[in-house]
Amino acid sequence: MQGSLCYCNNVDRVMELLGVQYEPSEWRLFIDSSKYSLKAVLLHKGNVLPSIPIGHSVHMKESHENMDILLKLIRYDSYNWHICGYLKVIGLLLGMQPGYTKYCCFLCEWDSRARQSHYIVKEWPLRHQLTAGTKSENNDPKHTSKISKDFMQKEGIIRMDWPACSLDLNSIENLWAWIKMQLDLRAPKSLDALESVVNEVWDNIFIEFLKPFWESMRKRIVLVKKSCGQKIKY
Repeated sequence: MQGSLCYCNNVDRVMELLGVQYEPSEWRLFIDSSKYSLKAVLLHKGNVLPSIPIGHSVHMKESHENMDILLKLIRYDSYNWHICGYLKVIGLLLGMQPGYTKYCCFLCEWDSRARQSHYIVKEWPLRHQLTAGTKSENNDPKHTSKISKDFMQKEGIIRMDWPACSLDLNSIENLWAWIKMQLDLRAPKSLDALESVVNEVWDNIFIEFLKPFWESMRKRIVLVKKSCGQKIKY
């Protein structure tokens, strides 16, 4: 066990004890999650053999980070099972946020929240990769749509090319995450209470609190270059 997670990191030995001739390609990894639980089960193709639980926790919140921990502990890289699960789980594995997912399409970065653009913007940026943990979110469709590109070209605005994980280079995202955490802790029950809490949290932000965000930018750029644009710890 690790914390509240009970897991198996030697599937070969389990199969041997069960008397099963094990071939990883004949099994799929089913992952299920809820607000406070996470489980992983091996399913045999065709359901000829019974399912085998290899990971379970009733105290791990559903998140990309926790699923990443689970995959590492059960040594997913050693077996490379095909993963199956609900769309919510697949979205979390791909690094999409839970709840009201902003970029919920797997093929392109269609922005579900940009309602003013839904019947106007016809071309949305394609996803460049579907690597777990790669968010591909900061190339916002409002800026990369054909309409925006035509406008910037007309006005002579030079657009920077952002890597898929450019959230790591945007320190405001750290502030939004902190504010969201404060809202979750206070859990306002009405719109008026939410407005009051947001104003209170915002008014208590000081420059000294923000300094580490921008002071880390040089280090972020170096790490992003080293990772060839992949996700970094920020």
